[in-house]
Amino acid sequence: IQHTTRIMGTLFETDMMDIIFVSVLTFWLIFVYFVKNYDYWRHRGVPHVPAWFPLGSFPQLVFGRVHHTVVIDQAYKQFSNERFFGIIEVRTPILVIKDPDLIRDILSKNFNHFTDRCIPEMNSKFEYLNRNLFTKKGNEWKEMRIKLTPAYTICKMKMMFFLVKTCSDQLKKAIEDKVEACSVVNMNDIVLRFIMDLIGSCAFGIDVNTLFNRDSYFYRITKNILRRDGPHLLKSYLVKSFPIFHNVSLFNMIKPE
Repeated sequence: IQHTTRIMGTLFETDMMDIIFVSVLTFWLIFVYFVKNYDYWRHRGVPHVPAWFPLGSFPQLVFGRVHHTVVIDQAYKQFSNERFFGIIEVRTPILVIKDPDLIRDILSKNFNHFTDRCIPEMNSKFEYLNRNLFTKKGNEWKEMRIKLTPAYTICKMKMMFFLVKTCSDQLKKAIEDKVEACSVVNMNDIVLRFIMDLIGSCAFGIDVNTLFNRDSYFYRITKNILRRDGPHLLKSYLVKSFPIFHNVSLFNMIKPE
């Protein structure tokens, strides 16, 4: 019995050592995977926002505490005397351009080198959502851009002014109604509804009227796409950390409906 006990104890110790070794090795590999790009901008002499393992330059973004535009604005002011600066989004190096001349070169003179966005295409299950200028790349992007250009002529834009004014008048009335009722105005909600009315009128030619229709289906679907709850933030972080998850159904950011 004692012999058997010693054998079992030895096996247990061996198993524990294996588990500890595998755990330490796994953590070390994950650590290296994340931090290998954290010195990317320092090695190139580019002013940058320091990155923190495993959240990158802006940990508060991962937790949804502030909006993306707020932290970029803070970094912009931090490097007020620089023409550009670098950041790390989770583990991806990104260069933020501030100088108007550099921006002009990128968007005009050397645009052929900067046509692609960093937004990956969605799961093939949502192929129809990939048919836009934000996800298309290379020649496909150029072909789609050529097709859409006629929709944004000066004449077409002027034709939208009436629709924009109509939606703006509705926004004004919606806020006035809230004020008269002495109720709290949720500006995030009301501005989102205003934007939905604009998109519905100008892009689709329909009056979705989300400002006054609180149960608008159009609004509910959009709200679902733009949601920022805990599960969505976790999925977003994992997809940015491990791009291979992007095509895994479990990590879809948009519900099938």
